[in-house]
Amino acid sequence: MAPKLNTSSPTNESILAVWAPVEHAVLYTLVIIREGSYVRNKVNTTNTEVTFDNLQSGTSYCIKSMAWDAEGRIGDDMTVCQITRPSSPDVVDIQVTQGRAPGIEIYWVSVQGAYKIHSLELFGPKLFHGKHQL
Repeated sequence: MAPKLNTSSPTNESILAVWAPVEHAVLYTLVIIREGSYVRNKVNTTNTEVTFDNLQSGTSYCIKSMAWDAEGRIGDDMTVCQITRPSSPDVVDIQVTQGRAPGIEIYWVSVQGAYKIHSLELFGPKLFHGKHQL
């Protein structure tokens, strides 16, 4: 039986893989490969958690997991893919508009791995940040 990985990207440059212990397993092998690359990084461990560091932000990585028993036999393998957290975008321009409908416009350069853009529109004379009025 293969380790069933749960993955996340706690930072822009890392992926954390955790799994429940596999019955009769004495060693785990994880192999990570970046999408579009042939370079593989192999890790052998007796732990049930591995952090892969020094990765590229906003990039998809696939991790293959396997378990070994005490007699050196390898079980099934399982592959999961995880994207690293994208970097924060660089703001390139901020414009304030005046008149009947004052406002602010912020422009930024898109970053690799960011597929959704979140926006916030605020109306009215007061602007709040958390519980504090600005």
